[in-house]
Amino acid sequence: MIVKFSKTAETEYNQFKSYGDQNCVDKIVALLKSILSEGVDEGLGKPERLKYFKHATYSRRINREHRLVYQEREGVIYVLSCMGHYKK
Repeated sequence: MIVKFSKTAETEYNQFKSYGDQNCVDKIVALLKSILSEGVDEGLGKPERLKYFKHATYSRRINREHRLVYQEREGVIYVLSCMGHYKK
């Protein structure tokens, strides 16, 4: 599987790196590895399918404040955001 970041998610990920928040960066990497090895709805971060999205969309906990929001389509993981909570 391939992982692609939306522009928003890429910006947010780079903000974590620039803020020096290595814990969040490491957790995002661990969550992505878990998605790739265990599937979109199992593994680390308490995966949860979100309602009200056109395509099947999931979130996983990075920490108390932030969530990794992603979709899986045609064998590609699309990371939609990784800062804050989910937005429709």
